[in-house]
This record gives sequence, C-alpha cells and structure tokens, in this order.
Amino acid sequence: MTKKPSFQKKVLSCSRLAKTGLVSVILVGLAACGTGPAPTTYDLSAPTTGIKARLGGQIVIATPTALQALSDQNIVVRNETGAMTFLGGGQWADQLPNLIQARLINTFENGSKLRAVALPSSGVIADYQLVSDVRAFYVVTPGNEAVVELSVRLVNARTGQIIRGKVFTAKRQVGDGLNAGSAAVALNDALSSVLLEIARWVG
Repeated sequence: MTKKPSFQKKVLSCSRLAKTGLVSVILVGLAACGTGPAPTTYDLSAPTTGIKARLGGQIVIATPTALQALSDQNIVVRNETGAMTFLGGGQWADQLPNLIQARLINTFENGSKLRAVALPSSGVIADYQLVSDVRAFYVVTPGNEAVVELSVRLVNARTGQIIRGKVFTAKRQVGDGLNAGSAAVALNDALSSVLLEIARWVG
C-alpha cells in the first residue's frame, strides 16, 4: 500500500517579515499586521514510495503552463458556473507552476533518478523534455471536491518531436468544511497521486 506523502505547512509571521530588511516586504508585513493575521503558507509534497520510473536517458522538466488564475499563490475555488474565486487565509509557498515543477522533479529524485532529471536552465544536455499544462488545480463547489489535472507531453529534446502525451487527473474530497487548510490538504493529496502516475508513465 502506497504511503501518503507528508504534508507540510508553515506560517509566515509579521515578525519574520519585519526582519527581512526589504522595504517592500516590511510594508506588506506591517499592512498584514494592521489588518489581521498573515495568511498561512502551504507547501506541496512529492511521493516518496511506490515510484517506478526507468528512464532511458536524461530528462529536463519544464515549468508547467497555466491560466492566469492558476499561476499565482492563491488557493482557487471554482463553482458550477465556472467562476473562480480565492480562498482567504492561505496561500501556496510559491507560484503554483513553479511549485508543481519542483515537486515533479522531487518525485523522480525520490525514485532514485537524481542523476537523470534536471531543470532546463541546469545546462544538462537532455534526451527528453517533459512539458505540461495545469488544466485544473482547484476545489469545485458546491461538492467541495479537489480536482488536479495535468496535461503532459514527452518531447524528444533533440528533434522537438512529441513522443507521446497523456492527461492525468485525480480528485479528492475536502474534509472538515471548506477552508484554506482543508483545501490545501485535499489538493496536495490529489497532486501526489498525479505525480506518481506521471513518473510511472514516463518510465
């Protein structure tokens, strides 16, 4: 049975913001202190077990593309009409595409492929490139279901030819009522399932 990856969250306090020495950050921090508590920052995690990726060469992982609403640090809610809003009180640890890219690389690394996977900017002469698009990364209401969907293509880095492609989807029910914390946990769990499937598919 696959062990669920640990989920981490960290709180950025006003005192921490005030010690950065950057004027802009200090102003933001003071504004947050004056209007209420700073939002909790949530990380995403990568699977650590059950990874079966047999790579026949070196691969670079491109930053996923996404709609503007899914390209920031906001935790997104989408209703049945397609309207998107943001959950208050929480945010992702980085812009979502960057965070997904990092955890996708971590997934391959956790599968003992540390020497075969890299960023496009690393200078690695790659055999393959993995490109992806974030099609869904939000909680759907009124059912409160977390949905993660990534469209992935494996590209020959030398010729630019698409070798194959697939859409990966996972859904998880949000527990304990809809809030930033419960949404982040459900989305993290759904993403872990998607990342595991992608690693197996690439291999």
